[in-house]
Amino acid sequence: MPRRPSYKGALSPSDVVARMAAARRNARRLAEDAQLLLDQGRWASASSLAVLSIEESGKVGVLRRLSLASEAPDLKAGWDGYGSHRRKLGHPLGLGEVFVPNALLSLTDALTEVIDKRAETVASMDARKQAGFYTDCVPDPSGRPFWVEPTAAITPDHARTVVGCAAILLEHREVTMREIELFVEHVGPVLNRPGMVEGWRTWMRAMATEGLLGETVEAAEDRMLDSAFEHGWRDGI
Repeated sequence: MPRRPSYKGALSPSDVVARMAAARRNARRLAEDAQLLLDQGRWASASSLAVLSIEESGKVGVLRRLSLASEAPDLKAGWDGYGSHRRKLGHPLGLGEVFVPNALLSLTDALTEVIDKRAETVASMDARKQAGFYTDCVPDPSGRPFWVEPTAAITPDHARTVVGCAAILLEHREVTMREIELFVEHVGPVLNRPGMVEGWRTWMRAMATEGLLGETVEAAEDRMLDSAFEHGWRDGI
């Protein structure tokens, strides 16, 4: 079957919300399949499917970014992110494209180190996803070829951890069209400009005013930063 051409244009808020819902449904399907394989001791396949589920969950963040794109450069960046495995993995790990947490902080060396470690985690997860599916040939300590098989590359503990992470991401609430409309209204005009962070906070306040946030603006901001830097990040600023 020939590959269908990909759409690369602008998205309306309703398009964005519909695609977010589809991505979440697929993330759930993959996570549930991963759990079934985990229950049967199929560690390698379970791990790889769980990473795919995390990628699908990450599309929610990529699509939020695309909701702001109308000009060619922004559309290209947004759709490139939609097709990038590592960018999709980065969103659930606090390395999103719209508001990388360091935009909200004056970074110390310690916090910069945390961001670097998260980036390493994304690269590692992407590599382990491949390792769970395919055999590979790598050099051994003496430089000779060494063949790696998925069943040897992925441990039971690793598989359990990744499947658990995929399940946690499924607990996030659904995104509504009104949420995206407010996002476009408050963040769109200041995208990639000095006022972007304040635009994000204004959006959060508007969400809270309309009862869409489910928590205070301060709690939502802390939760986002906690997810990126772990509890105690305030000690580093």
